[in-house]
Amino acid sequence: MRVWTDGTTHLVVSARGLDIHRAGQTTARRELQGSPSGGWPSRHVLAVTSREPLRAWVGQGAAVRRVAQGEEWQVGRPVPAYVLDAVGLSDGRVLACIGPARAPEEGPPRRARLMVLDEEVQDLDGVEEIAIPAATRIRWPGGIWAEGEVPWPEEEDDEEDDEPTLLDALAVACPLRDGAASYDPVTCTLNEHGVALAGAYAGLVVALPAGGGSPDFALRVPTQRDNTEIHAARTPAGVVVVICVERQESAILHLAPDGRVLAHRDKAGKDTLIGLGPPVVQGDRVLVYEAGGGVGGERLHELSLADLKITKSVEGAGKQRGELSVASGAGGAPVVLGLGETASIVERGGRGRVMIKALEPPPPPPPKPLPRTGPARAAGPPSLALAGPGEPRTWVVPAGETLRLKIPFTNHGGPGKGLAIEVSGPGLMAGLVKPERATVGEVEMPLEVRGSMARLELPDFAILPGLLERGPKNSPLPDPAAQQLRLELLGAKAGTGVLTVRLIPLGTPAGRGSVLQGKSLTVTG
Repeated sequence: MRVWTDGTTHLVVSARGLDIHRAGQTTARRELQGSPSGGWPSRHVLAVTSREPLRAWVGQGAAVRRVAQGEEWQVGRPVPAYVLDAVGLSDGRVLACIGPARAPEEGPPRRARLMVLDEEVQDLDGVEEIAIPAATRIRWPGGIWAEGEVPWPEEEDDEEDDEPTLLDALAVACPLRDGAASYDPVTCTLNEHGVALAGAYAGLVVALPAGGGSPDFALRVPTQRDNTEIHAARTPAGVVVVICVERQESAILHLAPDGRVLAHRDKAGKDTLIGLGPPVVQGDRVLVYEAGGGVGGERLHELSLADLKITKSVEGAGKQRGELSVASGAGGAPVVLGLGETASIVERGGRGRVMIKALEPPPPPPPKPLPRTGPARAAGPPSLALAGPGEPRTWVVPAGETLRLKIPFTNHGGPGKGLAIEVSGPGLMAGLVKPERATVGEVEMPLEVRGSMARLELPDFAILPGLLERGPKNSPLPDPAAQQLRLELLGAKAGTGVLTVRLIPLGTPAGRGSVLQGKSLTVTG
């Protein structure tokens, strides 16, 4: 989920589409087509280029499109590149970090480029790349990593098969099996102090003026490839940076342009900060959401910018269920907080009181009635069920080989749109297997472990309604709702544990109508 606000209008883009919220007006939704590609789940992009009328870049990865609001949302041509992240400069231009949608299997790696583009750009020929200056490596002040274990990529490029890390690159295209490009995440923010970009590939943080142009300075912070998220926001004195490893241990730093650490924090009291999200700079304060997992749970922290001392903490808006994002208008305007599946408004009351309230999504449109051309079909919300016990009775795979699971399922309820797949259980948490990909029908997507589970959402997957009647005995009617989930998991290490697979119809309250299959998993040595 990605959010944007100017204080009165709030935009929320997620797998379900684009929502617009205006004060005193009904919320509207525009469904968007296109699915992400790449290794990491592609981050949502929401770059607003104009407010009256609203125009923006919206989407994920190689499926970012131009949208404009007239009498209704109009969806235009896709942007001719893989967009890692972008911000609109509010004058018809976009500052974007872009790369190729396909990656070469051999030869030099293709790095992502930083450019200022016209919002209607049709090709990239002749567009000048913004040169990134030499980056100053900061002196790590402590937290997250033990002394002597701070991960600097140039100190870990010691294996013969490893390509040396390009320390001046925000991201580099890595090829997947199908030739598509995979990137470590890049985040981009804009506030009244300027633009800040952060790339998890080499830990590069780049600061630019608010209108784009030549960078003011560049820094490097530690990073663990494939499992680090880095967020940055400009301040009057430099840049605030949040580093989060595996959505767990986190730290927030205030850095000067020359790399000096002005302040840092990795604990709230005695508790380690867990799952910090992007920071929002408001005057002499910083707001940052802690997704939780520690003693304190989900909390919104207000910190003093001068020393990053926590001055206030309020109970959070809920569990993070995907990409965590924030957006704020100028000055003391409300902050919109996105937690992957839900969004909230953060407002200030009397005496500096901080309040969090849910931003209600619009109700889904009613499903179109199906013509009665055959047997009666179920109505209401979807209700998934296993279409048989599945074979074998237990799952066994040698270490280093691929376990291929087939899980047949059907729907006993009404039609729906969107399906989530979750793989979890002690067998996954113990690292016995590494999920690789899932296939349903003609759709195949990679699986990535985040925390205690691997989760994948297919927002455009059609859940067909179940049957209400059957044919004569021994001649059953074909079940139109019968489907099969195919999973591929790599045996990682020997051991035994339970592995569970859950199928959840999207859009149902609290995941109702889901189905779970769990079996004993054994990985042999």
